[in-house]
Amino acid sequence: MKYSPLDIYIFNNKFFSITESGFWEETKEAEITEPSNIENIYLDNPFFTLIPEELSGHIPIEEKKRFISDEKLELIYLEDKISKYQTIIYWGIDKEIKNAIKKNFPTANLKHFCESMIMSSNFDFQVKYFLGEECIYIASFNNKKLVLVNRYKIENSEDSLYFILSVVKESKFINESFNIEHSGIENKKLVSKLKSVFPEIMINYNQQSNIKKIVI
Repeated sequence: MKYSPLDIYIFNNKFFSITESGFWEETKEAEITEPSNIENIYLDNPFFTLIPEELSGHIPIEEKKRFISDEKLELIYLEDKISKYQTIIYWGIDKEIKNAIKKNFPTANLKHFCESMIMSSNFDFQVKYFLGEECIYIASFNNKKLVLVNRYKIENSEDSLYFILSVVKESKFINESFNIEHSGIENKKLVSKLKSVFPEIMINYNQQSNIKKIVI
């Protein structure tokens, strides 16, 4: 995936801008000198779901909200259409957070973080994950079709491994040739465990996206 200097990522309540060479760089909101030039803001957010485009118009709004959470949440709900996969990302955002972002970046498109992962897959059979300190995003693609994308809370490498293996199983990749692409924090211990489970698969890391710039 090629990251654009015109995009901002808000992950784990931290701002990340993209350098001219394509690397993630933690920054302060006040340090973004030309906010009007920002095209897209990708926001990490736990309240989202995917709905097939052909079904979305037939599902009542209250039911869509229940897909996200059974709790009564005071959220503003947004829809993003992913034409490539005939899918709708339906997600909720706190009103104050949305207003603050739009106030400071009035011309930017506000998108859910998972969309940045979904749009960049070109493989027939692939698992992708973006690793943070407290959560991991995992997406899978089977025969160029989006199978799933989800966000999981984690505490350690064992949690991340468990969720990745669960996605592999759910995607029916156990007896298939597939590849893994990972980004975010570089965790060599996790990669080593994945290679021990799947010695034949290709595992690629996007160094540009390392949000910690250290190996753990």
